[in-house]
Amino acid sequence: MIPYSPLLSPPAPMLNIICRNPYDATKQTEHIAQLDTGCDITALPSELISKLELEPKRAIGIAGLANQSAEVSLYEVQIEIVGVRMDYVEVIEWAGNEILLGRDVLNEFYIILDGQMRQFEMRAM
Repeated sequence: MIPYSPLLSPPAPMLNIICRNPYDATKQTEHIAQLDTGCDITALPSELISKLELEPKRAIGIAGLANQSAEVSLYEVQIEIVGVRMDYVEVIEWAGNEILLGRDVLNEFYIILDGQMRQFEMRAM
């Protein structure tokens, strides 16, 4: 089991993952990611997109809280989580500090959240 991170209040399920530019494997970094079942699509911080030198592939429309809509760029990234490598994951950019792992990625894993014990399990299906 992985302990919840105390970086957020209340504590949240977070873990370090590896992100790579899928077209240049020399550009990679390890970064903290929050499991966010409310996100349809995974979001990377702007700083990380710049660091990995990711190029926008296409634009999509999104809607957030209170149905606020916007057009955002999609980027492709390679993600490695708990030993599982996912190539060409489409992500959006956001202004936060951590990666938000959306259901597009989370649905590929078996996940148990134990909120009372502030810990979780995540493994490949």
